[in-house]
Amino acid sequence: MCYPRFLVRRFEELGLKDILARHRENGIKWTRINEIEDRAVMLIRAGFLWDIKKFLNLTGATWIYSLWPGYFERSKPLRNLKSYFEGKGVRYEYLHTSGHEKLEDLKKLVEAMAPEMVIPIHSFYPDKFKDYFPNVRPVEDGEIVRCNMKKV
Repeated sequence: MCYPRFLVRRFEELGLKDILARHRENGIKWTRINEIEDRAVMLIRAGFLWDIKKFLNLTGATWIYSLWPGYFERSKPLRNLKSYFEGKGVRYEYLHTSGHEKLEDLKKLVEAMAPEMVIPIHSFYPDKFKDYFPNVRPVEDGEIVRCNMKKV
């Protein structure tokens, strides 16, 4: 977990420093992300732009955008993020994900990616993954998982 600056400030304003402290134990700092940037995968939101500008150089980066494209028209922060990425030469890929994939689509993804491990996330039935996928690794909330990064 790596919080953007604006969210850290908001938590502090609301007296929620305990949340920040708990997540710092298992978190990662922006400076560390900078060190491993060429091997990192991140979920980002438009609110991360200040931190991205300050800590990341984005050389060779790819942005995989998975939301509805119409949000660009509705969100100035999202347009700003896209504009910044374009200016930095970040490759853009659109890959729609609904969050509710069919089992057959998940099977195709796992087959195509051939991952070292499959970690069920946000599932009502994570125990069933082992019936369909190899190398399933259930993970508890807060558990740190280490894996080898393959260059492709």
